[in-house]
Parts: sequence; structure tokens; C-alpha cells
Amino acid sequence: MKLIERTGKRLFGTPMKKTDRVLIILPVIGIGDVVWVKPWIDEAIKSKEVFLMTKPTSFAGVIFHEHPDLNHVMLDRSKRGERGKHDGLRGFFKLIGEIKQVCPQEVWILHRSWRYAAAARFAGISRCFGYGMGVQNLFLSERGLLLKSDNGIHPRQATSQLMAARGILPTDDHPKIMPLKKKVTFPSEFFRSGKPIIFMGVGATTSDRRWAPKHFATLIEQLIIALPKCQIILCGSKNERHIGDQIVDKITGQKDRVSLIFDSPLDDVICFLQLSNLYVGNDSGLINLAAGVGLKCIRIYSSSLPVLDSKLIKSARSSNLAENSDINSIEPKNVLNLTLDALRS
Repeated sequence: MKLIERTGKRLFGTPMKKTDRVLIILPVIGIGDVVWVKPWIDEAIKSKEVFLMTKPTSFAGVIFHEHPDLNHVMLDRSKRGERGKHDGLRGFFKLIGEIKQVCPQEVWILHRSWRYAAAARFAGISRCFGYGMGVQNLFLSERGLLLKSDNGIHPRQATSQLMAARGILPTDDHPKIMPLKKKVTFPSEFFRSGKPIIFMGVGATTSDRRWAPKHFATLIEQLIIALPKCQIILCGSKNERHIGDQIVDKITGQKDRVSLIFDSPLDDVICFLQLSNLYVGNDSGLINLAAGVGLKCIRIYSSSLPVLDSKLIKSARSSNLAENSDINSIEPKNVLNLTLDALRS
């Protein structure tokens, strides 16, 4: 994926061609949100010259690594409380300038915010499409497909409707992360020392979506008993390293079976997932990546937030509550049984 370095001639009023230039604005923060909508962007790249505007925290450059000709435009604003160059009034005019530099024939906004639609119109783009759902409709070239009553619609469903209206219809809407052709920097001795390799995602954005370290430790101890040669990888963001340390501290034996990769770059993480036999853990960007590389997953989850619906993912449930209002009501033995069943199958 390359950063934009050129401008082009603006063309209006002509039928869409394979060479038509489209700016797709995807102002999400997390990795998983990009994975969700990847199938539609992959399909758009087949017929359009696509410029993808995303935030640096989404790591879109790695997720779309198989598209070397995809033009990447950095969106620098609202990064989990951090302000960037596109925030505020001055940032709004800088955003207009970024869109002018791309000089697209159409702008597709995969978000409900009016800000990006307004910036596109002030940049002189007459063909601007988005979800609608309120004020954004004032700046779109035609009314958005979604209504206020669609508030809470799954982002994948919203993207599907918008993209279908633009003629983008993937035959398979399951995300696919293509294999990375690189050497993993993790010591190769680890992968020669045993199987299966179980990748555990132990972090999540909010505490109500994180299974307790003591539960992970109990699960790992039970797995080592059931699978004496197994290898466990604990992973999360750099800021979540303390969670991995807490889990290891609570393990009473064979800690050498557990490795932590919280400081690894995302492309290495994807390689670890490709080498693993199963993902077990919290629902976060990691589980979306895991399903994207084709890995079976056990999801430990109790939130009402939207998730990726995939045949590769099975969810752990509590035996005590009809509805999982507390993620820690999910017992390690339930997760263990699902894990062993998935490995056997």
C-alpha cells in the first residue's frame, strides 16, 4: 500500500469505468473494524482506482498488504482521545486539502459523520455517498440508504448496503487476510517444541470485554494437563503486557509452555496466527484477524456490542446465566471443553 503522491484531473458526469478514482473514507479506530469491511474494499479495488483514508491505529496498510497499488491516505483525528492534525476547525480545512489532493470522482463514506461528507463537498466533489442517518444527508449527492431508525445496525450490514448501491457485490463477504511472505522474528525453537499452538487474545478495549487473568491461567493449566506438548501464545496491545504478566504469574507449573508477544508488530502477529492451530480469547481485533486468516476461534464474550458472524467462531457461554451480563461468569471448564472439541475436529 502506498501513500498518495500525485493529483489527477477531475472528471464529472461520465459513467464509472475501471479507471475511475474513488476515495473510501473509513474513519474507524480499531483493526477489527477494518477487517469487518475488507471484503467490500477488496471487491472495489478490482474495478476502481481506490484511495483508502484510514486512521493509523487501524493498521490498514498491513491488513490490505496484498494490494500494493492501493493508495493509502492517512486520517489523523480522534485516536482514542488523542487529537491529530485533522481535528478542530483548522484540521477540517486540512482534511479538505487532503481530499482535493486525491481529486476523486466519487467519495464513499463508511461512517455516519457529517464532517467527512461536508469536507468532500467543500473540496468540490459532487458525487458523495454515505450512510445518511441525519445531518450527513445535507452533504450527500443523494440521500443515504439508512434512516435514524437504523441506529445500531451492524457496520458490516451498513457497508453492504452502501457498497451494493455503488455496484460493489462480493461473492463472499467473509474477511480474508492473505498470507504474509515474511520470516517471523519470533524464535523458531518455540515452534519446534510442541503442538498444538493455541493463540490467546487476552486484551480488549474495555474491562467488561476482558476475561480475568485468573481464568486464563486456570484454562492454560488445564490445557497443559490435557495436551502436554501444547504451546500457548498470549497476545494483546503493547499497553496490555501487564495482563499477560498477571496470567503467567498465576500459572503454577510449566510456564515454559507460554510465550508473550505483546511487543510484536502486526505483520508478525498475523504470521503467528497463520502458524497456530486455534484462537482462544476475548472478542477484539485479534479474533477478527484470526478468522480472517482462516483460523478456528473460541470467543469469550458477554457484551452486547456487534461481533463478526463467522462459521469459524464459536462462543463460550455461562452455565449460570441465561444472558452473559458478566464475562467472568464464563467458567474456564466451558472454554476448555470448546477448545478441546475444536482441536479434535
